[in-house]
Amino acid sequence: MWLCFCAVFFFGLLDYRKLLGIRTLDLLMLIVPVTLSLWLLGACGLAYAVPTALLGIAFLVLAERLRRRPSVPRAVALFRFSIAYLFAVFLFLTVDALTRAKW
Repeated sequence: MWLCFCAVFFFGLLDYRKLLGIRTLDLLMLIVPVTLSLWLLGACGLAYAVPTALLGIAFLVLAERLRRRPSVPRAVALFRFSIAYLFAVFLFLTVDALTRAKW
């Protein structure tokens, strides 16, 4: 499921999104629910879900600010935050797996 979403997200940045009426910010709004779906499906614990949800809220706030008042500095800030967000998601996923591992 995760790989399918990544493929849709990255291919969504291509020209066919104009034909479907999909905007990049629409695809960005899907990242938070998909990352939290790992917790909802029971694949991860609270060590993953809580920080990911908090970062997701911040991510959605930045995306909404860009949607309301588009500007280059806001777009750059959202881009930089998205890189940090995805890194943090994988970091929290690793920490959660290590805390749940039975040694």
